[in-house]
Amino acid sequence: MVEELIKLSTEELLNKFGAGCHKPGSGSAAAFQSLLSAKLTQTVVDLTLSRSAYSAHFRKLLEIENDIKTNIYPSLLKLFQEDSEQFDIVINKRKERKNAKDPILKSQLAEEALNELIPAIEMPIEIAKLAIELGKHSLYILDHGFKSARGDSGTALNGAISSIGSCIFIVNLNLLSFTRSAWTENIRTEVNKLTSKYNMLLERSSQRLEKLQLETDSKNSFYSYIDTLALRLKDDKRKSSEEIEKLVQDIQNVIWKHRSDIWNKNTPKEPMDILDAKKAISLFGFKYISSHSLGQFQDNGSVFEVAGIINNTQKTIAISEKFPLEVRNFTAAHELGHALLHKKDMLHRDKPIDGSNTPHIRPIEEKEADRFAIHFLMPKKQITQSFLKIFGAEKLQINLETIIALQIEQVRNFTSFNNRFSNLREFTRYLAGLTYFNNNSFQSLSERYNVSIETMAIRLEELELIFE
Repeated sequence: MVEELIKLSTEELLNKFGAGCHKPGSGSAAAFQSLLSAKLTQTVVDLTLSRSAYSAHFRKLLEIENDIKTNIYPSLLKLFQEDSEQFDIVINKRKERKNAKDPILKSQLAEEALNELIPAIEMPIEIAKLAIELGKHSLYILDHGFKSARGDSGTALNGAISSIGSCIFIVNLNLLSFTRSAWTENIRTEVNKLTSKYNMLLERSSQRLEKLQLETDSKNSFYSYIDTLALRLKDDKRKSSEEIEKLVQDIQNVIWKHRSDIWNKNTPKEPMDILDAKKAISLFGFKYISSHSLGQFQDNGSVFEVAGIINNTQKTIAISEKFPLEVRNFTAAHELGHALLHKKDMLHRDKPIDGSNTPHIRPIEEKEADRFAIHFLMPKKQITQSFLKIFGAEKLQINLETIIALQIEQVRNFTSFNNRFSNLREFTRYLAGLTYFNNNSFQSLSERYNVSIETMAIRLEELELIFE
């Protein structure tokens, strides 16, 4: 009764390969490598098909899966067993030849052994052909499949390539036993074709490996630069608004440059889409914690609900869910400011703030963290670009044309405009929440940047985007 190799335990199979015998041999080992590659490829296909982000490749992936299940895998499984059995026949014939005393019988057995070697040569060729198809499939999946499973895809690809190389080696070695004939020339032609495809897959695998190495180097360079930025202003000295703004700009520039590495999916398409304090917090090694409540804290005799806590020692930033989105966003950016600007290794609690109604008498560290949050959430370049897109001008002049474009009921001239807006702040508040201008509708600036209307109004005034 023939022993089925595939039904052996992994340990039993490995022991057989390492037992110093010819069965199973190198041909079966090559087939086994491809069987493993086929299963790894199938795993990545299944992982990819479960993710809608890769839907553009579903049709091709289903074709690959079907080819592996109905053709490649069952064919390799058959060859895995048959190669072992066939080479066993060759070895036994060689043993008979060696033990034969009669010269005529010895010659006959030598011929029989040589004839049995023919299918033992043809089988590795078939294994290599299947491995080539598998390698092509693995290459496609490496390029277009689930990115986080590229380890499996790369292993599958290189396993298939190794299998092809092994088969080429086996065939060339066994051909040494034959004299030149039409059959050997045909086999050599097949081997040359296999070698060409093997080299092609090997080159493409090397290209992917080099690309992955560049990704790794780039990410390492990114985090090295992040570490540099984290220490640039982290001291006890006072920081100017210009210094803080430059730090924020450098942070946002490097995040934008590496956005495809930072966001595994839904990669930001516009610079303003990276204004995510939560994401930046994690990039600088802090754990972001969203909590239903952070409790209350007493400060200067008054008790307040805590909006945010930074713990530099444990490297955590906690944000309370008790407050509106714009408060949570500003608080998160404010805490990041503390993390990058101040050296205090202590737990620090912050009151709910949104960058608008902050008292003038306030510790310098709090003012610096506020400036960081303002520059981070409402960068000058992005605000001015958004303003230009909405209003069609870098600065909005309050004139009759603007008044008409606002389309405010009963506001049609300077008199009615001044009655409606008694000061600049009232007007900038209106602009911060505006969703319709000059017959065009849009998302308001405050909503677009996830800040309060008051905070956006102050920022518009800071940037001097409105003049009378």
